Amino acid sequence: MAEFTSQQRAALTSAARHNLVNAISKTGKTQLLIRLYLDWQEQPGEFKAIFLTSNGFSTQRITDQLHRITKQDWTGQLIGTFSEIGHKLVQKYYADLNYRRVPKVVPDIAVAEDRQAAKLVASKLIGDTPSDQTRQTFIDQWNQEFVSRLHQKDVASPRSLLIDAANLFAKLAHHSLANVHHLAADDVHDFSTEEMMALLPLQERMEKSYISGNTNVAINDRYQDLDIDNWINLINREDFTAHPLSACFNIGSSHGWFLHQLAAFNSKKLFDISPTFAGDPNIPALFEVLVPSVGYMVDVIHEMERQLQLGIRNRVMGVVMRTRDEARAMARTLGKPCCILWDKTRLYSRFDLPTKGIVVTTPYDAPFLNLDYVTLPNCMKGYWPHPDVRGAESCRHLFLRAVSSARLGTTFLIPDPSNGLLVSQFVSEGCNPQVVTKAAQFKPAGSTG
Repeated sequence: MAEFTSQQRAALTSAARHNLVNAISKTGKTQLLIRLYLDWQEQPGEFKAIFLTSNGFSTQRITDQLHRITKQDWTGQLIGTFSEIGHKLVQKYYADLNYRRVPKVVPDIAVAEDRQAAKLVASKLIGDTPSDQTRQTFIDQWNQEFVSRLHQKDVASPRSLLIDAANLFAKLAHHSLANVHHLAADDVHDFSTEEMMALLPLQERMEKSYISGNTNVAINDRYQDLDIDNWINLINREDFTAHPLSACFNIGSSHGWFLHQLAAFNSKKLFDISPTFAGDPNIPALFEVLVPSVGYMVDVIHEMERQLQLGIRNRVMGVVMRTRDEARAMARTLGKPCCILWDKTRLYSRFDLPTKGIVVTTPYDAPFLNLDYVTLPNCMKGYWPHPDVRGAESCRHLFLRAVSSARLGTTFLIPDPSNGLLVSQFVSEGCNPQVVTKAAQFKPAGSTG
């Protein structure tokens, strides 16, 4: 275990039944869980462990990593989101769930009427306004009525597959899953409320479980469909042993949750006319580039690709736009691929993740693309934060998610003040020398700061 830190080794060797790896991005949560899963499962075949992910990107990244380590195919194993795993199980055990044949999978919107009808049935049994004590019973009754209706039609949706997977583990206790005694769940802070509710009974039946997540993201990121109370109850349970992993660059947990993410790249340089990005590519850095025009911004991005030698070094740089429509427009302008496939209800299907060059994406997709560098265009007030988004906090969380996706460095394209535009306040929030420890300094040729 020489490649792991002392904190990771402590988590790997924990004798506790249930373990919580609670840490921010880029601290090695996923690699720790991959090592644990390999120790439990050893090789593809009989199901001994289950590895839950938050979306299709994470699933593919984990199966690809397992393939690189073992040279074996892991796509048929219990690795994926609840819906992905449910899809695999239903194809094998559909008869045990009262399907007459392998169900046809349709989008959730296609079974919205069945979902609403199931809710009415549950309301008659529990009451139209369930109390806090009966709410979980109400949701469970609603879910079971919903899947029962779909079973009769031999139809499944991502939501129903989640429920079917939970039923096969918890309610039916299917014999083929009896030897599954270990659970790894990655990025639980991105789980939906229903996924969290399915996770808890699954975790209870395991001999050993490891759950990873980021408390700050779970509590503060309002874009996620996570019931905050569920997350707080999960991490505060007495039977969990917590394993915090420290951030890099000596940023401690006492620092603000936004600061100790953004400040990880706090080796600040400022370029004005002709940016040069040469230097040691392995030294993490934060750069600001003055951008007098949109055309110049596009030229800077292309110049970064050339000087960072992304193709030669097999490095990936993500150009992160605030919305999917803006990402598509930027991809057309740059003539680069666009990766905006983030979707927690997506069923497992393989797609080619970028391995070098530039990819245009969004803050939600960025953490799952293994980006070496992140470039944030339009770092100005009026875009970060955007006036159409309710409150600056929502934009701040998106901005944070993008910044913390970079492994080696982040570049902010800021407006030239002579144009009357103001720099986004988010850029300066992580650059307070009274709070952070600066990374190693170096002065690339051509810099002015």
